[in-house]
Amino acid sequence: MRLRRALRAGQAALQVRLSRLPEADEHDVHQCRVECRRLRALLKSFRAFFPTEQARGFRAALERVAGLLAEIRELDGLAALPPLQGGQGGRELAAARQRAVKRLVRRLASPSNRAAVELCARGPCRDNLGLRAGITNADVLRRARRAWRRAQVLLQPRPRTQRQLHELRIHLKNCRYPLEIVSDISPDDAATLRRRLRDAQQNLGDQRDAEAAADWLRSDPARAVRGRAARKSLERWVKQLDRDLDPALARLARAGKRWDHAVTRLIERDLRGRA
Repeated sequence: MRLRRALRAGQAALQVRLSRLPEADEHDVHQCRVECRRLRALLKSFRAFFPTEQARGFRAALERVAGLLAEIRELDGLAALPPLQGGQGGRELAAARQRAVKRLVRRLASPSNRAAVELCARGPCRDNLGLRAGITNADVLRRARRAWRRAQVLLQPRPRTQRQLHELRIHLKNCRYPLEIVSDISPDDAATLRRRLRDAQQNLGDQRDAEAAADWLRSDPARAVRGRAARKSLERWVKQLDRDLDPALARLARAGKRWDHAVTRLIERDLRGRA
Protein backbone atom coordinates (compact mmCIF):
# COMPACT_ATOMS: atom_id res chain seq x y z
CA MET A 1 0.00 0.00 0.00
CA ARG A 2 1.52 3.30 -1.13
CA LEU A 3 0.94 5.22 2.10
CA ARG A 4 2.54 2.48 4.18
CA ARG A 5 5.57 2.42 1.85
CA ALA A 6 5.91 6.20 2.05
CA LEU A 7 5.82 6.14 5.86
CA ARG A 8 8.46 3.43 6.05
CA ALA A 9 10.73 5.15 3.52
CA GLY A 10 10.42 8.47 5.33
CA GLN A 11 11.10 6.81 8.67
CA ALA A 12 14.24 5.07 7.35
CA ALA A 13 15.57 8.30 5.83
CA LEU A 14 14.88 10.24 9.03
CA GLN A 15 16.63 7.62 11.15
CA VAL A 16 19.83 8.07 9.12
CA ARG A 17 19.72 11.87 9.52
CA LEU A 18 19.02 11.68 13.25
CA SER A 19 22.09 9.50 13.79
CA ARG A 20 24.21 12.36 12.41
CA LEU A 21 22.63 15.24 14.29
CA PRO A 22 25.51 15.95 16.71
CA GLU A 23 27.81 16.75 13.75
CA ALA A 24 25.23 19.26 12.42
CA ASP A 25 26.36 18.88 8.82
CA GLU A 26 24.58 21.43 6.62
CA HIS A 27 23.08 18.81 4.29
CA ASP A 28 21.99 16.53 7.16
CA VAL A 29 20.36 19.42 9.02
CA HIS A 30 18.39 20.39 5.95
CA GLN A 31 17.39 16.84 5.07
CA CYS A 32 16.42 16.03 8.64
CA ARG A 33 14.01 18.96 8.61
CA VAL A 34 12.69 17.87 5.20
CA GLU A 35 12.03 14.32 6.43
CA CYS A 36 10.32 15.63 9.57
CA ARG A 37 8.16 17.90 7.43
CA ARG A 38 7.34 15.10 4.98
CA LEU A 39 6.20 12.69 7.69
CA ARG A 40 4.22 15.38 9.49
CA ALA A 41 2.49 16.34 6.22
CA LEU A 42 1.56 12.72 5.52
CA LEU A 43 0.22 12.21 9.03
CA LYS A 44 -1.81 15.40 8.75
CA SER A 45 -3.19 14.81 5.25
CA PHE A 46 -4.09 11.19 5.97
CA ARG A 47 -4.95 11.57 9.66
CA ALA A 48 -8.33 9.89 9.21
CA PHE A 49 -6.46 6.64 8.54
CA PHE A 50 -4.62 6.61 11.92
CA PRO A 51 -5.59 6.39 15.61
CA THR A 52 -5.63 10.01 16.72
CA GLU A 53 -3.46 9.93 19.85
CA GLN A 54 -0.64 7.81 18.45
CA ALA A 55 -0.28 9.90 15.30
CA ARG A 56 -0.58 13.15 17.25
CA GLY A 57 2.27 12.16 19.58
CA PHE A 58 4.53 11.29 16.67
CA ARG A 59 3.72 14.55 14.90
CA ALA A 60 4.57 16.50 18.05
CA ALA A 61 7.94 14.74 18.30
CA LEU A 62 8.68 15.49 14.64
CA GLU A 63 7.81 19.15 15.16
CA ARG A 64 10.09 19.36 18.20
CA VAL A 65 13.05 17.82 16.35
CA ALA A 66 12.58 20.13 13.35
CA GLY A 67 12.40 23.10 15.72
CA LEU A 68 15.71 22.15 17.31
CA LEU A 69 17.37 22.57 13.92
CA ALA A 70 15.62 25.76 12.84
CA GLU A 71 18.34 28.19 13.98
CA ILE A 72 21.16 26.34 12.24
CA ARG A 73 19.11 25.92 9.08
CA GLU A 74 18.32 29.66 9.07
CA LEU A 75 22.01 30.53 9.35
CA ASP A 76 22.90 28.06 6.60
CA GLY A 77 20.31 29.67 4.36
CA LEU A 78 21.76 33.13 4.98
CA ALA A 79 25.32 31.95 4.41
CA ALA A 80 24.34 30.44 1.05
CA LEU A 81 23.20 33.80 -0.36
CA PRO A 82 25.89 35.36 -2.64
CA PRO A 83 25.57 38.90 -1.17
CA LEU A 84 26.48 37.53 2.28
CA GLN A 85 29.32 35.25 1.27
CA GLY A 86 32.87 36.19 2.18
CA GLY A 87 34.09 39.21 4.09
CA GLN A 88 33.07 40.21 7.59
CA GLY A 89 29.46 39.10 7.09
CA GLY A 90 30.52 35.58 6.15
CA ARG A 91 32.78 35.36 9.19
CA GLU A 92 29.99 36.56 11.47
CA LEU A 93 27.60 33.95 10.11
CA ALA A 94 30.20 31.20 10.52
CA ALA A 95 30.78 32.22 14.15
CA ALA A 96 27.02 32.38 14.78
CA ARG A 97 26.66 28.88 13.36
CA GLN A 98 29.34 27.52 15.67
CA ARG A 99 27.49 28.97 18.65
CA ALA A 100 24.20 27.53 17.35
CA VAL A 101 25.76 24.06 17.04
CA LYS A 102 26.92 24.22 20.66
CA ARG A 103 23.40 25.18 21.71
CA LEU A 104 22.00 22.28 19.68
CA VAL A 105 24.30 19.80 21.45
CA ARG A 106 23.16 21.12 24.84
CA ARG A 107 19.50 20.96 23.82
CA LEU A 108 19.84 17.42 22.52
CA ALA A 109 20.98 16.38 25.99
CA SER A 110 17.79 17.55 27.72
CA PRO A 111 15.40 14.72 28.71
CA SER A 112 12.43 16.03 26.71
CA ASN A 113 14.41 16.64 23.54
CA ARG A 114 16.25 13.34 23.87
CA ALA A 115 12.91 11.57 24.22
CA ALA A 116 11.58 13.27 21.08
CA VAL A 117 14.65 12.28 19.05
CA GLU A 118 14.45 8.71 20.34
CA LEU A 119 10.76 8.48 19.47
CA CYS A 120 11.44 9.66 15.93
CA ALA A 121 14.41 7.31 15.55
CA ARG A 122 12.64 4.33 17.12
CA GLY A 123 10.14 4.43 14.34
CA PRO A 124 6.45 4.29 15.15
CA CYS A 125 5.98 3.87 11.41
CA ARG A 126 7.39 0.36 11.64
CA ASP A 127 4.09 -0.80 13.05
CA ASN A 128 2.36 1.60 10.63
CA LEU A 129 1.09 3.82 13.47
CA GLY A 130 -2.04 1.72 13.56
CA LEU A 131 -2.78 2.48 9.89
CA ARG A 132 -6.12 0.86 9.26
CA ALA A 133 -6.58 -1.84 6.66
CA GLY A 134 -8.71 -1.66 3.54
CA ILE A 135 -7.57 1.77 2.33
CA THR A 136 -7.91 1.99 -1.44
CA ASN A 137 -6.07 4.08 -4.02
CA ALA A 138 -9.21 6.18 -4.38
CA ASP A 139 -9.17 6.88 -0.62
CA VAL A 140 -5.56 8.08 -0.83
CA LEU A 141 -6.28 10.10 -3.97
CA ARG A 142 -9.16 11.91 -2.32
CA ARG A 143 -6.94 12.97 0.57
CA ALA A 144 -4.14 14.08 -1.75
CA ARG A 145 -6.66 16.06 -3.79
CA ARG A 146 -7.97 17.69 -0.62
CA ALA A 147 -4.41 18.76 0.32
CA TRP A 148 -3.99 20.36 -3.10
CA ARG A 149 -7.35 22.13 -2.96
CA ARG A 150 -6.50 23.70 0.38
CA ALA A 151 -3.40 25.23 -1.20
CA GLN A 152 -5.28 26.13 -4.39
CA VAL A 153 -7.69 28.35 -2.45
CA LEU A 154 -4.77 30.62 -1.54
CA LEU A 155 -3.79 31.22 -5.17
CA GLN A 156 -6.82 33.40 -5.87
CA PRO A 157 -6.71 36.26 -5.28
CA ARG A 158 -2.96 36.55 -5.65
CA PRO A 159 -1.38 36.68 -2.15
CA ARG A 160 0.25 40.05 -1.44
CA THR A 161 1.11 40.45 2.23
CA GLN A 162 4.05 38.71 3.89
CA ARG A 163 1.63 36.74 6.03
CA GLN A 164 -0.32 35.55 2.97
CA LEU A 165 2.88 34.57 1.17
CA HIS A 166 4.12 32.67 4.23
CA GLU A 167 0.80 30.84 4.53
CA LEU A 168 0.91 29.91 0.85
CA ARG A 169 4.50 28.66 1.16
CA ILE A 170 3.53 26.39 4.07
CA HIS A 171 0.44 25.04 2.28
CA LEU A 172 2.44 24.29 -0.87
CA LYS A 173 4.97 22.33 1.18
CA ASN A 174 2.23 20.42 2.97
CA CYS A 175 0.45 19.42 -0.24
CA ARG A 176 3.61 18.48 -2.14
CA TYR A 177 4.37 15.39 -0.04
CA PRO A 178 0.93 13.73 -0.39
CA LEU A 179 1.14 14.40 -4.14
CA GLU A 180 4.48 12.59 -4.29
CA ILE A 181 3.01 9.29 -3.17
CA VAL A 182 0.36 9.34 -5.92
CA SER A 183 2.69 10.59 -8.67
CA ASP A 184 2.32 7.32 -10.60
CA ILE A 185 -1.41 8.02 -11.05
CA SER A 186 -2.03 10.24 -14.08
CA PRO A 187 1.78 10.58 -14.23
CA ASP A 188 2.02 13.32 -16.88
CA ASP A 189 -0.35 15.64 -15.03
CA ALA A 190 1.28 14.77 -11.71
CA ALA A 191 4.80 15.48 -13.04
CA THR A 192 3.73 18.88 -14.38
CA LEU A 193 2.03 19.81 -11.12
CA ARG A 194 5.04 18.77 -9.04
CA ARG A 195 7.35 20.80 -11.29
CA ARG A 196 5.14 23.89 -10.98
CA LEU A 197 4.95 23.38 -7.24
CA ARG A 198 8.74 23.29 -7.01
CA ASP A 199 9.01 26.47 -9.08
CA ALA A 200 6.55 28.34 -6.89
CA GLN A 201 8.13 27.03 -3.69
CA GLN A 202 11.58 28.08 -4.90
CA ASN A 203 10.37 31.60 -5.60
CA LEU A 204 8.63 31.94 -2.24
CA GLY A 205 11.57 30.38 -0.40
CA ASP A 206 14.04 32.71 -2.13
CA GLN A 207 11.91 35.71 -1.20
CA ARG A 208 11.85 34.63 2.42
CA ASP A 209 15.62 34.04 2.49
CA ALA A 210 16.35 37.41 0.90
CA GLU A 211 14.12 39.25 3.35
CA ALA A 212 15.63 37.34 6.29
CA ALA A 213 19.09 38.32 5.07
CA ALA A 214 18.09 41.98 4.83
CA ASP A 215 16.69 41.81 8.37
CA TRP A 216 19.94 40.25 9.59
CA LEU A 217 21.97 43.04 7.98
CA ARG A 218 19.77 45.68 9.60
CA SER A 219 19.86 44.02 13.03
CA ASP A 220 23.27 45.51 13.88
CA PRO A 221 24.14 49.18 13.17
CA ALA A 222 27.75 48.49 12.16
CA ARG A 223 26.68 45.55 10.01
CA ALA A 224 24.00 47.68 8.37
CA VAL A 225 26.63 50.22 7.29
CA ARG A 226 29.03 47.55 6.00
CA GLY A 227 26.23 45.65 4.27
CA ARG A 228 24.60 48.55 2.42
CA ALA A 229 25.62 47.21 -1.00
CA ALA A 230 24.52 43.68 -0.10
CA ARG A 231 21.16 44.99 1.10
CA LYS A 232 20.58 46.83 -2.17
CA SER A 233 21.44 43.68 -4.09
CA LEU A 234 18.94 41.70 -2.00
CA GLU A 235 16.25 44.34 -2.55
CA ARG A 236 16.72 44.12 -6.33
CA TRP A 237 16.48 40.35 -6.14
CA VAL A 238 13.25 40.50 -4.14
CA LYS A 239 11.72 42.82 -6.73
CA GLN A 240 12.65 40.42 -9.51
CA LEU A 241 11.24 37.47 -7.58
CA ASP A 242 8.03 39.39 -6.97
CA ARG A 243 7.68 40.05 -10.70
CA ASP A 244 8.24 36.36 -11.44
CA LEU A 245 5.74 35.15 -8.85
CA ASP A 246 2.49 35.95 -10.67
CA PRO A 247 3.40 33.90 -13.78
CA ALA A 248 4.67 31.05 -11.58
CA LEU A 249 1.43 30.93 -9.61
CA ALA A 250 -0.65 31.12 -12.80
CA ARG A 251 1.24 28.13 -14.25
CA LEU A 252 0.79 26.29 -10.96
CA ALA A 253 -2.97 26.95 -10.93
CA ARG A 254 -3.35 25.64 -14.50
CA ALA A 255 -1.31 22.50 -13.77
CA GLY A 256 -3.30 21.89 -10.58
CA LYS A 257 -6.59 22.23 -12.40
CA ARG A 258 -5.58 19.63 -15.00
CA TRP A 259 -4.35 17.21 -12.33
CA ASP A 260 -7.48 17.73 -10.23
CA HIS A 261 -9.74 16.94 -13.20
CA ALA A 262 -7.72 13.83 -14.06
CA VAL A 263 -7.77 12.32 -10.56
CA THR A 264 -11.43 13.23 -10.05
CA ARG A 265 -12.30 11.16 -13.11
CA LEU A 266 -10.27 8.25 -11.69
CA ILE A 267 -11.95 8.53 -8.28
CA GLU A 268 -15.42 8.59 -9.86
CA ARG A 269 -14.54 5.59 -12.01
CA ASP A 270 -13.43 3.67 -8.92
CA LEU A 271 -16.65 4.55 -7.09
CA ARG A 272 -18.74 3.38 -10.04
CA GLY A 273 -16.76 0.14 -10.12
CA ARG A 274 -17.45 -0.51 -6.42
CA ALA A 275 -21.15 0.13 -6.94
